[in-house]
Amino acid sequence: MPDCHFYFASTPLHVFLSSAIALTRPNDQHILLMIDQPEVDNNLYFTGVQRWASSPFEASHIFEGRVKGLRKKIQSRKRIFAQIKALIEQYNPKFLYTGNDRRIEFQYGMSQANDAVGCYIDEGTFTYVGRKASSQMGDAIFDNIGKKLTYGFFWKNPPTIGGSAWVRDVYVAFPDLIYQGLKHKNIIHLEPEWLQNDALRQFSDGILSLQSYSPDALSGLAMLIALPHESLLVDSVSSWQSIITKLQASSAKVAVKYHPRDLHTDVLNLSTQNHLIEIPRKINFESLIPHIPEDCVIIGDFSSVLINAKWLKPSLTIKAVADERNAMAERFTAFYKALGIDILLLDELMQD
Repeated sequence: MPDCHFYFASTPLHVFLSSAIALTRPNDQHILLMIDQPEVDNNLYFTGVQRWASSPFEASHIFEGRVKGLRKKIQSRKRIFAQIKALIEQYNPKFLYTGNDRRIEFQYGMSQANDAVGCYIDEGTFTYVGRKASSQMGDAIFDNIGKKLTYGFFWKNPPTIGGSAWVRDVYVAFPDLIYQGLKHKNIIHLEPEWLQNDALRQFSDGILSLQSYSPDALSGLAMLIALPHESLLVDSVSSWQSIITKLQASSAKVAVKYHPRDLHTDVLNLSTQNHLIEIPRKINFESLIPHIPEDCVIIGDFSSVLINAKWLKPSLTIKAVADERNAMAERFTAFYKALGIDILLLDELMQD
């Protein structure tokens, strides 16, 4: 009898990684649950999955997120819990996957599934450097108690992302470099070949098509700048504007891409820059990789974009921009250097 797998995906990256894992088990049953979505209607990736002819998912469901107001958020989550419980009773999943085991939907699902195995799918940087905030007072005590009292005592505070007691299996891109706090888990290598197949390429091209974006625009691209999430960009807008202006001064073909989960548009005023290619922000980096030239240089902050670029297309030259004011910069720098990624200091770039 085939096993049933539930995938709790909150980001485009984890929709892709969930799809890649599901495609390796064609004889099993796979259900996608897109959680914490700011857009439920006309959601790009949900639409992409539904239109995907080679989709491994028997069914896909989408759930709202970013609900404003504590009372409305609690009511929303309780409605979502009821839907998750009904789906678990219907399918009886044996494996539940998440890209972040702090997600309340995943933990609730684990509490309702009978003897299901919890699986963590590589989130990116925190998989390798740990998440210090998880063990500090705010999360370990106040948030922990608050969630237990609000939602139920099923909630377990992870000591780091992927480290909760709900998780047994950990799928990672670089097994030898994972954070010490995850090494006691059952480690499974995410093979890059899992994302390099015709079925997933079909999904990627479908996402580009839904955004009316032709991959031909990337032909001859010399440099791609992957900007950090707007919450991290807000304190360094002028710095990134200056960097982009300097890099654009050459005759090389340069593209810039905002983070796919940004809510605001064009905070750097890229639309005013001549000869600069702006890639639609909602397109995830994994969809672009097959079309990025081998000799292209990728520049970005400490994020999953650079990790996945190194993982999926090692031929690319990758450079991480480090802001020394970031308290985690030293730990991030050590990890990225271990991957063979060059480190550029933000302040030095500003002075060049």
